[in-house]
Amino acid sequence: MEMDRDEDCGKITYTIRGSLAGLNEEAVQMFGSVSQDLDGIDSPIEMDLKAVSYTDSLAIGLLTGVLLKAGGLHRKVKMINVPDHVRNLFETIHLKKAFPEAY
Repeated sequence: MEMDRDEDCGKITYTIRGSLAGLNEEAVQMFGSVSQDLDGIDSPIEMDLKAVSYTDSLAIGLLTGVLLKAGGLHRKVKMINVPDHVRNLFETIHLKKAFPEAY
């Protein structure tokens, strides 16, 4: 997995490429970075998933933790360019119902 962070026009965008697996150290670091941004910066956060080839349940758990934290802080984290295979997984586990504004 690779990740880029871009801060532009008052928002932060994380672009994620490759396999988003929860045991992958880069994935854990990425979710840690998003969590730190939620604590320290008042900018909206987007996670661009267009180049994600795979995601696993551990990554979904990390993502859910970030979305819960954002909600508790009244902040927004939005996923953009969600590929069909990731969207189908999110719908299967009812992530859209739990976080309707997330994507």
